[in-house]
Amino acid sequence: MKARSIPWSRLVAEGAIIVVSILLAFAIDAWWEARGDRVRGQAYLALLASDLRSTLGNNERFGSVADSRSDPALARLVQAYYRPELPPEDSLTLWLNDAVTTSLVQPRLGTAQALVQSGDLALIRSDSVKTAIRRRRGRRERARRWGREGLPSGDRLRPSRPT
Repeated sequence: MKARSIPWSRLVAEGAIIVVSILLAFAIDAWWEARGDRVRGQAYLALLASDLRSTLGNNERFGSVADSRSDPALARLVQAYYRPELPPEDSLTLWLNDAVTTSLVQPRLGTAQALVQSGDLALIRSDSVKTAIRRRRGRRERARRWGREGLPSGDRLRPSRPT
């Protein structure tokens, strides 16, 4: 009885074909996913541009009204800084809130918020756009925190001045 020989070269070739096929499938999947991410990123950028155009249009229509309303509050804050004693905390909170948020023109931030909340901010390739979105979100959160918790009291509010 003759032992059958195993065709090793054929087995190695078939194994190599299977491995290459699997790697090719992974590469195609990664390419397709990256393509979808680029498309979604471009859509987000278009929406951000639309939000910005809308905000700029509102600034042109209502900007002078908003600026004139916030000046008195800002002036009171500056005057309070130079007084020997700070005014009551509720007054400072009110003036700061008026100076920061009284503007009739609020930027449209729906797209930026959706980017951050969904985790899709990574789809935006531009570091400067990502940074601007993060900074704006931080400002909004600080303003909300001041509204909920009030301002820090005492000397923490006033930086040290040279004597």
